[in-house]
Amino acid sequence: MSAITRLRNRHFVNACRRHLDNLKRDGKSPTLQRLVLDVLAQPAPMYYVDYYYANRVLLPALEQGAAPTARYRCGAVWSDMLRDLAEIHTRHPRRPLHDIILDLCNGNAGKPRYYLSLRRALEIAAPHFPATI
Repeated sequence: MSAITRLRNRHFVNACRRHLDNLKRDGKSPTLQRLVLDVLAQPAPMYYVDYYYANRVLLPALEQGAAPTARYRCGAVWSDMLRDLAEIHTRHPRRPLHDIILDLCNGNAGKPRYYLSLRRALEIAAPHFPATI
């Protein structure tokens, strides 16, 4: 498993813990599935994409005007990143594209999500939380 994937998983579990603490403070006791669904609906702290790989994918896609297609849910990352890149580039046309992509990868720009399926998110969260919380 790559360092980026481990970081995403750690951020996801920490977001689940924070959300669970907030719910318990409000006297609520969600199921694991409800907890995971709530966290998946929240924004992620960053896009979990390697900067150099993002450059190789996004720069040609920006020229072509279309994100690369993918069969998997994580393919949504590219269309979202490309949309954010184009939006920022339109607002700041003199700013180098590489700088914008770096900001996207670091979580300093854009609207990232976790891009996890419910099944995969449950697999990641299950070892950290009981089935009924």
